[in-house]
Amino acid sequence: PAHKQSAALGMALAKICVSYLQVISFLSGFSLPWSPEVSLMWTLAGAGTSIPVNAAFVTCTVSWSFYARFRAAALLPVAIAAALLFIPLWQTLRTGRRHWSSYSIALLVTSYLLYPTISREALRLLNCSAPVEGRRFLKVDYRVECGTAAHGVHSLLAVAVLVVFCLGLPLASYVALRKDQRRTAATGRALFSFLSDGYARRWYWWETTVMLRKLVLVAVSVLFSDSADDIQVFLGLGVVVAFLCAHLWAKPFTNPVQHRMETAAQVVAALSLYTGWLLTLDVSDATRSLASAFLIAINIGLACRFAYLLLRSSGATAQHALKLASSKVSRHRGLGRGAAAADGRTTMYARRGGRGELTAAEAAAVVRGSS
Repeated sequence: PAHKQSAALGMALAKICVSYLQVISFLSGFSLPWSPEVSLMWTLAGAGTSIPVNAAFVTCTVSWSFYARFRAAALLPVAIAAALLFIPLWQTLRTGRRHWSSYSIALLVTSYLLYPTISREALRLLNCSAPVEGRRFLKVDYRVECGTAAHGVHSLLAVAVLVVFCLGLPLASYVALRKDQRRTAATGRALFSFLSDGYARRWYWWETTVMLRKLVLVAVSVLFSDSADDIQVFLGLGVVVAFLCAHLWAKPFTNPVQHRMETAAQVVAALSLYTGWLLTLDVSDATRSLASAFLIAINIGLACRFAYLLLRSSGATAQHALKLASSKVSRHRGLGRGAAAADGRTTMYARRGGRGELTAAEAAAVVRGSS
């Protein structure tokens, strides 16, 4: 049906839009001379699609140490999982039966949104500087010394987070999606539809590739933050272009609109990174201003296109819901008129003492009364 296709298209476009915003937020981690306006755009993209624990407005408001921010990011999935338990508990109290599918879907969506932030924080904790007078420090915060007992404990926690969450989430998603292909139960399809909606049956697992792309790009932005000879930028461009080529080769989406928007998102990310590298060259101030304006134009233009498609998709779904509600009301009114007619026949029959059928005049009176 058209409404189901529209809903599936909206879900797929929403995932593409979120992934695009998360990827361009990673560009703030590249050592490039972004203008203040472009840097703000990267920050807003990250704030709208994940938990910006290291954003300037967060670090200025909450005076936490780097270790405290890392613990908050690492334990956030556990806290959210505990908080979301109210969903099955409330449904159990209301219906008397256990419902875990809604809880699992909410937990999966939350993990998907938290994935970039947690990956970046774990990698930052393991990224130490070269020795400075025999001591090493975290590159993200030179007030934190590496090699201490506190750093060792938190490093073990960071490794556990990388293995269990950052690598475990794509792997577990792939295994679950593979098993889900053999299921016919509606619960299983609903649970993993967030990951598989929009993809061709052959490429049902492609969302795990998208997760790995984010992880690799975050690793490049963090681990090569102070590399010489623009190695960080070239590696980042290589990652973006490699996954773009893989996308163009596989064409994993069923809808051409999704394919075009995913292609546009990756092309814009590559152009943004390449334009940032051009800013490192000896160019005039006017060229820098034009380059910044170009970055803002292509990214905001693509975001507006996403917003238009999502609004159109949600509008079609809402219109179908209104039609469905209207038809239900009409059927309810029809049932009410039928019940009234039946009551009229029963009353007339009782008045006649239960003797024989209604006369033609009596039947006509009942029909007039019910219409």
